[in-house]
Amino acid sequence: MGDLPGQPRARQALTARPIPVAATSSPTCLPLGPLNTLVIAPGIVSGTAAPTPGRTSFEAKSPLTGGIKEANAGGLSWQQIASLGIKAIVVEGQPTVTDACYLLRVTKDGAEILPADDLAGMGMYEAYRVLWARHGNVAVVGVGPAGVCVNDKENTAGRYAGRGGLGAVTWGAKGLKAIVIDETGGPGVWWNDLRKPRNPEQ
Repeated sequence: MGDLPGQPRARQALTARPIPVAATSSPTCLPLGPLNTLVIAPGIVSGTAAPTPGRTSFEAKSPLTGGIKEANAGGLSWQQIASLGIKAIVVEGQPTVTDACYLLRVTKDGAEILPADDLAGMGMYEAYRVLWARHGNVAVVGVGPAGVCVNDKENTAGRYAGRGGLGAVTWGAKGLKAIVIDETGGPGVWWNDLRKPRNPEQ
């Protein structure tokens, strides 16, 4: 799969590594300020046939603890991020328009930020239905009353990364109501050694 950390908790390693080297990150930054960096990463074997790799990690400076905090959730996002060949999504900066609401759309062609004021204040069960109607059967990371939430294959709001106040960083500081990840046409996961079996039962 390429050169990735070999630690058993490599998902957390991937989210932790970019934060100290991000150009806008600072140990003294305010958790809800523009210099806090949000990192989103799937597990090291996401996108493969390996069993139970299905978590996505979210990491940033926590408004709850004042330190770096990691929370993770299952759902669709880990598989689709990996299928696009992406090791991590890094969100930096802050909107200049107060109370604006945005959507980050990630596809094989790149990423774009779209206005999403119509989703502001919407619960995630309703937001997921709206976003699937607009974008198809995509993975959606959203922020609702309970914090960061990831849809599952039934498109329900059943997977939460609620620890550490990272929902406040995602929506309150970054203005992101949702992140849509569409794996359509993505390269999939590259195997380092094609001679090794792909069937996890072998």
